[in-house]
Amino acid sequence: MRNRFSISLIWVAILALTANTFAQDFTQSDLPEGAKARLDKGTISELAYSPDGKHLAVASGTEIWLYDAQTGEELDLLAGHTDVVISIAFSPDSNTLTSGGSDGTVHLWDTAARSKSRTLTAHTGAITVAFSPDGNTLASGNRDGIIRLWDVAIDSEIQALKGHVGWVSSIAFSPDSKTLASGGSDHTVRLWDVATGSEIRTFARHTDAVISIAFSPDGNTLASGGAWQEGIVRLWNVATGNEIQTLTTHTDAVVSIAFSPDSNTLASGSRDNTLRLWDIATGNEIRTLTAHTAPVISIAFSPDSNTLASSGLDSVVLLWEFHPAAPAQPPEDVNKDGVVNILDLTLVAANFGKSGENDADVNADGVVNILDLTLVAAAFGNIAAAP
Repeated sequence: MRNRFSISLIWVAILALTANTFAQDFTQSDLPEGAKARLDKGTISELAYSPDGKHLAVASGTEIWLYDAQTGEELDLLAGHTDVVISIAFSPDSNTLTSGGSDGTVHLWDTAARSKSRTLTAHTGAITVAFSPDGNTLASGNRDGIIRLWDVAIDSEIQALKGHVGWVSSIAFSPDSKTLASGGSDHTVRLWDVATGSEIRTFARHTDAVISIAFSPDGNTLASGGAWQEGIVRLWNVATGNEIQTLTTHTDAVVSIAFSPDSNTLASGSRDNTLRLWDIATGNEIRTLTAHTAPVISIAFSPDSNTLASSGLDSVVLLWEFHPAAPAQPPEDVNKDGVVNILDLTLVAANFGKSGENDADVNADGVVNILDLTLVAAAFGNIAAAP
């Protein structure tokens, strides 16, 4: 049933442990309820899951820690930047991890060899990065207001997108790789044609810097988060440019947003120390998660939508596991085999006239009668809801 789930905390990382060590000897009182382990890694800037679900990358200081996403085992430490790593992103095939740093460089890392394969240099200052879903293009943007598009195969710059006044804080490709969205300190969200480099549309409803953006998995909706005291997440219709929903319960800047891959949920992390989950269809808030003690600055869903990772300025990484509720069983499915058919009708007929608690009493009026037969017949072919 849509967006009905419970959430548990499955492990915690308080990101300068010795490499290849996962857990330390903390007493139970040192861990939040539900946590399995904690690590100390320093200041964390961003998280990213690999599309194949095998790795979780954590950018911390000038380095990137690579974890086994299933076990939490620390696999390696990727070092090469000379200043803070601002942004990280995996290629669609999970074979490459890219990182943008305050040193003005973009590094590409081979995830199998766990080594740097090449470096791109064109910017000055902090860089945000994104891979196109088709794997052909890498985008990078920074404080000069320019977004650069790179041909990944030959490490060549294809386009320089100019339009923002001030720094570019966030970029995201549409699922079909044809459109790039960017958010900036000029309070705008801009859409760009990747093939031509031309600006398609500008969204200008935010009253402060736009520091987080994300496309929905179907590409129809774009979410943007506002900075500082605005605390608003706006949902936009990509085709028309119309604002669909305004999500307003955060009390400070929305620093990070992410859609779940199953398209049901939007997560937002804020300077108000909270992580909020939203029903995309209705715009209603589902849940507020409050384990962080400082601003939540990065969030990422696992590819199967079952896990949400969050990190904050409290130097904590939390992994939250989603437990879908059992699917609703239609009462007309008397034998509980997942479909309403002649077998259910036969069971109602066999129990005809019986009173008291009985699965064949479909309308729960206390007796199995013609009304129950009618309800089952009318529901013929219905299938129980998928989990």
